Amino acid sequence: MASLLSACSVSAAPDWRATASARAKLFSARIAILAEKYRDIPNYYAVKRWEESQFGLALRDLAGSAATSNAPGRHLEAYIDDVDESVQPFWAYTPAKPATKPGLLVFLHGYSGTIDRLVAPDVPGPLAELADSVGAYAVAPFGRGDTDYQHIGERDVLRVIDEMASRYGIDREKVVLSGMSMGGLGCWCVGARHARLFNAIAIICGRGDFYEWHGLGPEDIPSWQRDIIDVQFATRYLPNLTNTSVVAVHGALDEVVTYNQGVFPIRRLVSLGARDVRLVTLPYGEHDAFGDAMADAAFTNLIVRGLSERLPRAPADGPAPAFPGEAGSRTMDALLRPFILVCGSDWYGSGYSNELFNARIREWEAYAHGTPRAKQEFALTMQDVGERDFVIFGEPEYSRVIAFLLRRAGVAVRRDAFLYAGKTLKRDDRHGFLIALRNPFNTNLTAIVQCGLPWATGQAHNHRFDRIPDVISYTDEKDRFGYPIADEAGFIVADGKVRWSPNPTAEVYVEDLEGAEDLEGAEGVEDTDGVEEVSTGMLD
Repeated sequence: MASLLSACSVSAAPDWRATASARAKLFSARIAILAEKYRDIPNYYAVKRWEESQFGLALRDLAGSAATSNAPGRHLEAYIDDVDESVQPFWAYTPAKPATKPGLLVFLHGYSGTIDRLVAPDVPGPLAELADSVGAYAVAPFGRGDTDYQHIGERDVLRVIDEMASRYGIDREKVVLSGMSMGGLGCWCVGARHARLFNAIAIICGRGDFYEWHGLGPEDIPSWQRDIIDVQFATRYLPNLTNTSVVAVHGALDEVVTYNQGVFPIRRLVSLGARDVRLVTLPYGEHDAFGDAMADAAFTNLIVRGLSERLPRAPADGPAPAFPGEAGSRTMDALLRPFILVCGSDWYGSGYSNELFNARIREWEAYAHGTPRAKQEFALTMQDVGERDFVIFGEPEYSRVIAFLLRRAGVAVRRDAFLYAGKTLKRDDRHGFLIALRNPFNTNLTAIVQCGLPWATGQAHNHRFDRIPDVISYTDEKDRFGYPIADEAGFIVADGKVRWSPNPTAEVYVEDLEGAEDLEGAEGVEDTDGVEEVSTGMLD
């Protein structure tokens, strides 16, 4: 799997023309988004002029003979992700006097719900000033929107760190990770999965454990979902952080991320023998705790130390650091490498398959803020499928490629069922079928076939691709999380056999999951089981 991390890394100094080209493509995309979504804002023309001016500067750089150096302050940068060939933004802050070996502060934004590449969140001013005080850079990854910094969002964070290191000579031993709310979740998950990348971690009102978040136990989750959840969330990787300096700030009255949710990872770290973990409790603090965090010496001092000196970090005893491709299934791994969507042939020529295919393209756009490569089956070349993973949608009766793939995989096709690995999987207008196969055109890659009902149409766009096993037969009903209820689901293991998940439909239903969260003890905060605790009140 190491090659996946290498593919996501940028080790040599980037081609400045490629960087300028990415910025030009970004501002071109932003101008289009502005015209499509924001024509009614009061300052539309002023925003349009600024975007056009930045587009012009990028074109000027492309026409020049050398890169233009960034002045101190904020600037919007970009890179092209080869997964879907999309341009992705990130705000960067250049200090007035960069240190000889400057550190890097990475800030992960919170959930928006309306985020896009035009309104990509910036580095908060107080944090930029804190970085500037020690000659460090700061950066705010876009995180592919509201992905919780998992899957494609995690990949974005790692890529942005690589870009900053190669563009500005960042000292990779002085990278500090910080974030708030959803960004705090990102700190726990990305920080624990990739602990060796971070000198220190500073979290504001972030949750890290899936089960504590939802008030459920592992036995309450369908086993195929649990297998993926446990890979993507922080808890199983917390042993990696026992030698990392961590500070977490949380309000006792936080009703968005409850206090118990926020301190769960801290308590777990202490139980694992963590050496430098600090909890800052705000007895009257609510969810918007950024100002209180910035006023707290424990929080700001750790950031300054992490940016200006290499803190002692012995390798932790725990799971090996995760790589971007280890997303929980071969299916999801394939969507972290260069891939192409394929529209299976429509025997009737009605155009109905095109309509469905365009919907699949729009789903990825809404999830990942990028338009994927896409082709009709009749236009496919050997290069398309021999160099990339691919996902093909359609039915084996009409698509020669789907029929070929299923036959090679040993899937027998009947009018009312697919027969595979000892299972009879229903096939009708209330079922869908998805399977990840070894790509016969390049056995190092993956081919994914999806027949029948589309995947997870009841799921929110920012979580549509969070949990997809290697093989699943699913119904038109959805579970509490919005994912299809499975008849059967499983994972393809190393020998090519299927590990079917026991009880694929098992789950405990509750009427109102959000209302079930335990807010007791908000005023009388529970003791923290030996965690070094600093309590601060709400500031005047």
